[in-house]
Amino acid sequence: MATIADWLILAGVAGLLSGEPPPEANAEGYIRALIPEQRLVFIVKYAAAAWTYSGFIKFRQPPAIYLRCPTTGCDPHPLRILDDLRSRVPGAYGARGAEPDTAQIEIYVATDPVEFDKRDLEVDKALHIDAHIGSKFLLPPRPAPCRTTIYFDQKRSTIEKTMIFIDSDASPRMQSLCMGFELVRAIGAINVAGPLFYHEFEKHSGYDPLPYLAANVFLHTSTEIHAGDPVEKALAIFKDRYGLQ
Repeated sequence: MATIADWLILAGVAGLLSGEPPPEANAEGYIRALIPEQRLVFIVKYAAAAWTYSGFIKFRQPPAIYLRCPTTGCDPHPLRILDDLRSRVPGAYGARGAEPDTAQIEIYVATDPVEFDKRDLEVDKALHIDAHIGSKFLLPPRPAPCRTTIYFDQKRSTIEKTMIFIDSDASPRMQSLCMGFELVRAIGAINVAGPLFYHEFEKHSGYDPLPYLAANVFLHTSTEIHAGDPVEKALAIFKDRYGLQ
């Protein structure tokens, strides 16, 4: 018999795979192409995903990105996801840089998380930040194919640094899913589907999550919504913007 968690996963996947606008729709076009009922559900789901006990958490400016690949190089599929997401929502993410200390998002693609964990610990000690969100394992406990740790200032609700690990031994499809979904989580939409969902998404090779992910990034980087704002404010703004009651 399927567990409640199994049913939630399947329901979430079904919702993402059905009734979506065409994949060529841009980030806002994706939202406006939804029928009103779907548009409202999408906005409510986004708000629930981005809400934390500190309100919405956001970077002060578009985060620069540092990417560290294995010596053999990163698989091209997740790299295309990174570039595609940046192009779909211009200005949401900053440029890629060569130095981790100057980047607000650090991405490590490797067969083993040892170096990532070492760097993550260094960041934790250096920032002396008062809040962070992250997880290493799935439930039931097993290593996740990727994970994200977000360090943020709880009082100001501002993100200082995000660390992403992607297992390079995972399939190209899984690495691509990790790159896309974890980059959205990295900027503060932390409850957009986590690694537990990716095993289901991996089975649907024809499903392109980028339009959905870009639309979440588009909402989260809206200038009308500020770090620490309550969810009621975001819902009111987006319902008005998209003609919803």
